[in-house]
Amino acid sequence: MMSLVIFVLFFPGCLGDTQFTFRLRQSVGRQGFRDNIYNRDAPVALQREKAHFFGYVYFRQVKDVSMKRGYFQKSLVLVSRLPYTHLFHSLLQIIAPEFFEKLEPFLEAVCNEIDQWPPPTPGQTLNLPIVGVVLQ
Repeated sequence: MMSLVIFVLFFPGCLGDTQFTFRLRQSVGRQGFRDNIYNRDAPVALQREKAHFFGYVYFRQVKDVSMKRGYFQKSLVLVSRLPYTHLFHSLLQIIAPEFFEKLEPFLEAVCNEIDQWPPPTPGQTLNLPIVGVVLQ
């Protein structure tokens, strides 16, 4: 099972949709057995980091006169220990726009689908179904 956390943030920014990545430092702890097996076979650029989490953000800001501030501003942030920038940005491009319309029930369904994904295995191509699309 892939460890994954998704949460929502509200913050100001530019108009339209924007994606970016950040790292969160964490207390250095003991590396788990699965981390050791995964990291042994993974290229250095794709190894799990025990000292950081990666955050992948899809941010939307659009004018909306019905909102108190005059703008709709929302972010969907995915947090993982895996540095899979392209995968997670592609995933957010699929789910974030729909999440902004359907909110929590949609996000719960997405999390249930992701929970069924097999664990990543270095060198193996996986088919990852998500809301009617298959990511590879």
